[in-house]
This record gives sequence, C-alpha cells and structure tokens, in this order.
Amino acid sequence: FPRTCIGFCTPLTNGTPGGAWSSLDPSVATISAGGSLCGVSPGTAIISYTLPTGCARNVIATVDPIPAPPTGTLSLCVGGTTTMSHTIPGGTWTSSDTIVATVFLGTGVVTGHVAGTARITYTTSSGCTAFTTITVNPVPPASTGTLYMCEGNTTTLSNLFPGGAWSSAAPSIAT
Repeated sequence: FPRTCIGFCTPLTNGTPGGAWSSLDPSVATISAGGSLCGVSPGTAIISYTLPTGCARNVIATVDPIPAPPTGTLSLCVGGTTTMSHTIPGGTWTSSDTIVATVFLGTGVVTGHVAGTARITYTTSSGCTAFTTITVNPVPPASTGTLYMCEGNTTTLSNLFPGGAWSSAAPSIAT
C-alpha cells in the first residue's frame, strides 16, 4: 500500500502500460497521468489504475501529516551529548554534518564533535521528515594563572573566552 506525506509525491507504477491513474479522493491525494502520488491532507484515498478495457485495480494510499520538529536540547558542548525525541515512534535519525555532530539512528542521542551547527533530521517510517538545528559550542581552553597557592593567598585566573562565569567545584577549599 503506497504512503506519502502532505506536500510530497511518490511514484507509483503498474506492470501493464496504457492505463489511466485516478484518485477517488483528490482532497486527500492526487495522482498525475504518469503515476506520481501527491499528498494533500492526512487520511486515505483510493487510487485507481484503469486499463482501456475498463478493468481497474484499486489501492488504498495513506497520506501522513508532516511531523513536528524534533524536541530536545538544541545546544551542547564539544564532547557532550543530548537526546532528541519525537512524538511519532519508529523513525530514524540522521545528521547533516557528522563532523560536527553524530546522532544514533535508533535513539536520537546526539554527540557533539567540533564547534558548528548540524541539522538533525527525523524520518518517520512512512518517509515524512522533520528537522531541527543543533549548535555545538567549543569547550573553553584551560584557564591561565597561578593554579597552586598557599592557604589564605589569592590569585587571578583568566580565560580566552570572555563572558563566562567562574565557579568552584569545592567552595570549602577555594572560591
């Protein structure tokens, strides 16, 4: 049974040439003289292939809605991961730039590799696609300054990336 998405077309073929294609519900799906099935609105439509003898074969074509964009964190750091999700189960995930970010086909787990952006696409089992863009941010380089000191002393640290926020993992030892 043929499937397509709203706004997309898929070719249909028949082994016997010379017939005419028609859709019994063009508000759901249309079909061209050459057999290109195009989705108009969600639902099912009967598609007919009729030979000059009057003999016809009908199939039920399904038109799926365009899925919503995937959801999840749209920004991560180099080396970080995030999990994308979608409301339509059973699809597959791909990345437009696997140098910047990869995505595991079955789970939607995205890993950032280098700074940049990548389009993460979700393709449903019927072939409909939706995408979102992930930004992979660089990890700041190591801080500079005196990293060892005696109790009660102070030092000033610096970093090449302005605008960040400093914090201590052990405030009882150093702040």
